[in-house]
Amino acid sequence: MTVVTDSTEAWTLCLACARFAADLTDGRPVREHCARLTPHASLVHEAELQGLLAWLARALHHADAPAAWRALVDSAAVPAAALTLQQLARTLRVTTALAHDGVPALPYKGAVLSQQLYGDAAMRSSTDIDLVVPLDRYPVARARLQQLGYHSRAEMSERQEQSLFGWLGHAPFSADATLVELHWRFAPRHLPFRLDVQDAIGRGATLVIGNTAVPVMADDDLLAVLSMHGARHLYERLEWLAGVVRLAGRTSVSPAELLSRARELRGARMLLASLLIAEAVLNAPLGPEWSAAVHADAAVRPLALALANTMGPSEGADTRQPGHAALQLLYSRLLDSRRDRIRSMFHSALLPTEREWELVRLPDAMLSLYRLIRPLRLLGLYLSRTFSSRPSS
Repeated sequence: MTVVTDSTEAWTLCLACARFAADLTDGRPVREHCARLTPHASLVHEAELQGLLAWLARALHHADAPAAWRALVDSAAVPAAALTLQQLARTLRVTTALAHDGVPALPYKGAVLSQQLYGDAAMRSSTDIDLVVPLDRYPVARARLQQLGYHSRAEMSERQEQSLFGWLGHAPFSADATLVELHWRFAPRHLPFRLDVQDAIGRGATLVIGNTAVPVMADDDLLAVLSMHGARHLYERLEWLAGVVRLAGRTSVSPAELLSRARELRGARMLLASLLIAEAVLNAPLGPEWSAAVHADAAVRPLALALANTMGPSEGADTRQPGHAALQLLYSRLLDSRRDRIRSMFHSALLPTEREWELVRLPDAMLSLYRLIRPLRLLGLYLSRTFSSRPSS
């Protein structure tokens, strides 16, 4: 047995766990890899950062698993699973209260998604609760959250939230240590993703968890959403990639129909890029139909390889992340059309954010001024960096 705690071994272990989560292999490669290594907390920590701790624990719950490994992993996985189930209970409590007020709330990510994707709510960790509601029901949902003890995390009014968090499409609320993000869109404005909340609920299904029925997305919508979410976060977690692969392999919807729906939602390139990243990182087979679709978009393969190169062990991950301008350029390459790319750059430059709120607090009647403050602040940052980077004479 080898004592190895470097990031390469941690990443190799996580890749094995991700392939297990994606249903590309069983848990045997995970156990075989663990058998070659002395158990170490840094390896378990990397699996947790990659969203794969529960999958590592599941692989080790087998007679062939090294006992020392199982004890170490369980010491982290059991409390994590308990926290996830607590989050699930809170999610169901909030969605039930919102339904009572006539607000359809779609749980987004977290334990409900874990139940839908993996058949087990505890397989996908989440630090917060994400709920998507129609924009016209946002005031009612916001009021109900406040009655339940969740308050605006930034202490903003409703108008301030919709203005300053409008670029994100969600606002944060908290109660004790629980964070709820109340969404009215699935993506930030700089990604022109067109899935309407009411449409997503209407096209979706109902999942019964315990005695509570919650809405979930249809497979074609969910695959487009998971691809968009993972791509815009540069697949910081391997589990996000595994979820895309698992859903694409499990659904009865054909690749042609999945891609057609993604085109309707302006997320076709993000879907194709996600599958190519999975091929490069997880050795996930594309299949002939997806390969033909990739071949039709000459720009998507180099884009996917660029995104795949940003992935790796969490140690030193910050050095792989592109700067703001490079990141916006990368985002623009993910979009399906030139028009969308132009709009993306426009929104990134002009839509106000909470950063402007931190700079100057304006009353509701003057919120429109943030659209002037935003470009001025960015211009100031650009000039400051330009002059500070020039060598002194």
